[in-house]
Amino acid sequence: NYYLQMNPESIKWSVDNIHNKYLPSVLHLLVALARHYGIPKRLPSFVTIKVIQINKASAANPEPSEETNVEQITGDEERETYNFAARQQERDVFDTLFDSAPDRVNNVKEKLLTFSSNMLSKMDRTCGNIEEDFASGVNLIFMMSIAESYYVPLYSFTLEPDAYDHKLHNVTLALNLMMEAGIERPKCTAESIVSRDLKSTLRVLFAIYTKYKHQM
Repeated sequence: NYYLQMNPESIKWSVDNIHNKYLPSVLHLLVALARHYGIPKRLPSFVTIKVIQINKASAANPEPSEETNVEQITGDEERETYNFAARQQERDVFDTLFDSAPDRVNNVKEKLLTFSSNMLSKMDRTCGNIEEDFASGVNLIFMMSIAESYYVPLYSFTLEPDAYDHKLHNVTLALNLMMEAGIERPKCTAESIVSRDLKSTLRVLFAIYTKYKHQM
């Protein structure tokens, strides 16, 4: 659930239901995974299933009873906010920059690096390489902490991560903090940041820059 970056109120499954192979919960989880990681084709909209619940006989109801409910599995997938497959196909300013003006990429890198360095200097941290210095997620967490003026407990992330899973956890936490601050989710995945994808890293830093450039 943590890596899917979903609002807890919108989660329609539980560990017990998945373990017990409760079909509606399994389908909800699969749909969430498909939206998050992206699939080649858009999911069909407004898929529903009938769920038949059989109630055992009891002292109050001596006869077993049957109740049928309709469970909605997908919504309007064309407008689904987290339909990542669709968003991945949409070009943004960084796609245009890399394709049409690659000579300007270094200028953007330097500007975002300067912004990030100035922000991180408030915690006596430095950064000099965009691909390397943000792949662990630590600097992104600290940037959100500085920008929003709150303390992120050290037990909630790994300060010096070596393992891939620890880095992925850190970056996911940073992306969640960004979304909680009202920043629209950048066109990237936590995995792409950990993998040092330049375009994805620039997207994340630019999103932070856009919101907080006037207060630095």
